[in-house]
Amino acid sequence: MSPSLRLQLSTNIGTWMAAAIIHVSVADQVPRWALLAVDACLAAVLLTLLHWVIVTRANKGRFGEPGSDRWYADVLRRLWIANLGIVAIFIVIGPYTEERWRLALALFLMALVAIDASLTTRLSGLGGRLLWGALLPLVPSLGAVLSFTLNPVSLTPAIIAIFAVGTVVLLSGREFTQSRINQAYAELGTAKAERDAEHLAKQRFLASASHDLTQPLQAARLSFEQAISAESDAARGKATRRVRWAFDATEQLLSRMIENLKIDARAVAPEIAPFGCGAVIAQVAEMNEAAARAAGITLHAMPTSRLAISDAHMVERIVGNLVANAIRHSKGTKILIGARRTGLRVRIWVIDNGRGVLEVDRGGLFVDYVQGSDHGDEIRGGFGLGLATSRQIAGLINADVGHDSRWKNGSAFWIELSTS
Repeated sequence: MSPSLRLQLSTNIGTWMAAAIIHVSVADQVPRWALLAVDACLAAVLLTLLHWVIVTRANKGRFGEPGSDRWYADVLRRLWIANLGIVAIFIVIGPYTEERWRLALALFLMALVAIDASLTTRLSGLGGRLLWGALLPLVPSLGAVLSFTLNPVSLTPAIIAIFAVGTVVLLSGREFTQSRINQAYAELGTAKAERDAEHLAKQRFLASASHDLTQPLQAARLSFEQAISAESDAARGKATRRVRWAFDATEQLLSRMIENLKIDARAVAPEIAPFGCGAVIAQVAEMNEAAARAAGITLHAMPTSRLAISDAHMVERIVGNLVANAIRHSKGTKILIGARRTGLRVRIWVIDNGRGVLEVDRGGLFVDYVQGSDHGDEIRGGFGLGLATSRQIAGLINADVGHDSRWKNGSAFWIELSTS
């Protein structure tokens, strides 16, 4: 049994015992019909509490489980019966009871309001709170107000004011607590959905990793055999180039996977400092010139004097990933790398004149282990980590990376950096 249920049960039992004691003490002053009514209420409340204990012990530990809604509703019904019975006793014997006893019972009823408000704060995992459960705390409060209104004492105005203000405060506190619980469950649900999505993505990665790594290695083996058995220098040279390409593809796969694991483990520490965007652009263009030329693509590095504040090495890796991605997938003939000021920030653009990005693939461009539906590799050779790694690195250096879907004649990717 949860602590709130124990406290509610203890309060109900205490109130029932107090009512029973008062009943005995005023038995000779109360009309017979009133005594019979009180006896009936006491018996009903006692049986309800006993049955509640039995049901609660039979369902121990199920309060927070899915499927416990029926038990929760059953508990609310018994709470209503117990509260109504106690209120009825209070109203019936009120006119025949000394003021001090009535004040003692009023304190018990105020405690019932507090416990009912706490108990009807609903866990979001169990679904919405029932209306008659939300109204439960009003029963003892209205019962006390009705009793002191029908049979006033010297402190009646103060008691009614205390019950009114106390009930409003307790119910407001319950709604605030409920909103925090709902918010916590919503955040938990979002985190769980993200974790599940990442888990599914990694499952796809593990399912395809062996295939992705095996393909270039198999191509290397076949090309190596062709190079050995080739009868002409031209055929041998072509097979040799395919061997080199296959091993380059394998190296890129492993390098990207290791880079991604390092970023996930936060093993990369950025060094933030001012740098020139032109130097980064020139360096990336030089590093990718040979690969671009082999793919029949002309690289255009636009000179610029723009300055940015970030980790120059990590920015170079991001721009390099964007350029390598364009070389590998665009199937175009030109790639332009340049920088433009955007408000108080600067963007480094990588634009190609290839076939662009399909609309169906745009949502997953920067998601781990997700490849486009038409990635364009002669041999698959990719884990879907290039753009995802760029996004993760950008997060480390307080930068943004994205794709401009407005570009129609190819694709346009950018990284946005701070200038101050």
